[in-house]
Amino acid sequence: MARKSRRLSGRDTLRFGATAVRSMAALVVLGSSLTALGCGGGGGTGTGDTLKGVVLVDFLQAAQDNVPLNRTLEFRFSSAIDPNSVNPDSIQVRSGALFGSQVFGKFIIQGSTVFFEPKLPGLCDLSDGGFQPNIDYRVTLVGSPEEFAIRNLAGEPLQSTINALFHTRLITDPQLFEDQIPSTSPTVVSTTPVDEAYPQAPPAISAPVMVQQGNTVVITFSENLNPCTVNENTVLFFQYATGDVTNGFVPNADQTPSTPTSWGSGTATTPARRVRSTFTLSQDQLTTKLTLTPVFGEFPDNALLVV
Repeated sequence: MARKSRRLSGRDTLRFGATAVRSMAALVVLGSSLTALGCGGGGGTGTGDTLKGVVLVDFLQAAQDNVPLNRTLEFRFSSAIDPNSVNPDSIQVRSGALFGSQVFGKFIIQGSTVFFEPKLPGLCDLSDGGFQPNIDYRVTLVGSPEEFAIRNLAGEPLQSTINALFHTRLITDPQLFEDQIPSTSPTVVSTTPVDEAYPQAPPAISAPVMVQQGNTVVITFSENLNPCTVNENTVLFFQYATGDVTNGFVPNADQTPSTPTSWGSGTATTPARRVRSTFTLSQDQLTTKLTLTPVFGEFPDNALLVV
């Protein structure tokens, strides 16, 4: 489950256009070394689900000193784990060897394996991420005799409490984040508003995108992004034209746009006007979304917009 953030290659374009006053159609053209303090429990007989108590078979990241910030921690146990027993109290991931602050993230339980996915950063300074660069982290797996111990499906606890350490990579490490899809650049998977939601030829006209408070553009990517590469220099949001005050953007059947910034109707905005917006990047190991929110809370009226 190792992944790394990458930059987009090429230029992707997303277009919107208003069809009438107070409404808009959407058009999107996406032009130190570490030591495990104890990694096992004693006692018990038998194997698998018949074992008396639960044993930690392996913690894959124990004692590693080069863990990327988007590495998923993996714990393998001797029997299937009760999901209700897994929480930040029973598996404690904390910064520093002296039991510092808890790391934000989520647990995924698959039979006898438990995964911990750290929160991925959306800010360039990485402050909102679960793991931080060049930090020792201590993992405590709580076992018997504690009441909130990790337990298997039969209710038997981890035989004893286990502690282990690992260390994250330096901020200057080119592999600070692992590549989710090796040798493949991120692509745009979907957008809201959708690409070419307003067709070129009547009568097949979709409902326009309304101009109202809460308007946003949401772009979903195929893999995680380096948050430092998401800014007004790499994501351009501009108004390129305004529509007819009566008809809005209603191109004739033969008016196929020759460029991503024209629908063949309306009045050009020269020079193109930037739509000032706030950028919010939210991502985990499965989903990466960039949300653009106009600072005035809504899209410009009756306008052809290009992202």
